[in-house]
Amino acid sequence: MKLIKVLVVDDQPLIAEGLKVVLGPTFKVCWLCRAGETLFDAATQLRPDIIALGTSQSSFSGLFELHQLRSQGCSARLVILTSDKDPNYAATVMQAGATAFLLKHSAIEELRLGFLEAAAGRTFIASGQPIFSANAPTFRSEECPQEPRLTKRQREVLRLFAEGYSAKDVARILSISKRTAENHKAAIKRMTDANSTAELVRLAIRLGLISPP
Repeated sequence: MKLIKVLVVDDQPLIAEGLKVVLGPTFKVCWLCRAGETLFDAATQLRPDIIALGTSQSSFSGLFELHQLRSQGCSARLVILTSDKDPNYAATVMQAGATAFLLKHSAIEELRLGFLEAAAGRTFIASGQPIFSANAPTFRSEECPQEPRLTKRQREVLRLFAEGYSAKDVARILSISKRTAENHKAAIKRMTDANSTAELVRLAIRLGLISPP
């Protein structure tokens, strides 16, 4: 299996060390202490699949790096790993070219899922962050729907589990690993406070993914 290479750009080496544990053997994690002038050189030399830009609380940082990498033709997926929960920040960095927006205090399964989705080229936003239109410059959390924010893939997984398929079947149908299917299910349950299959079924009905029996 091809390793997914991740270049971590953060002032704290513990972030990279923590990601090594969280992401497991599927990922090869490298740490770059300083962003800016050396970032593009490191990305060119290491050719990572993902660049994780660590940012601090209420800093709106990472935007310069995002623009710089995209303008210089860097093809790596860009993941923002931050303490800043400002929804406008999430909207801004996603519009600037980020593939995923993750919070440093997110649950382990969500962090891993976010990196897996980013590696596959799918956008991912941490749970609790509002949905927004990619064309909208800003948005307010109070304008967002109360339904849980699930990605397209999570909705597919939820529908199949609600229809009674096993994790092995879900993995086969969606061409993903069984473990990934189980990780999706765990993230959905955590995000929606669903504790049983019956609650997942009710959620799928409420979201219009399946018809009521």
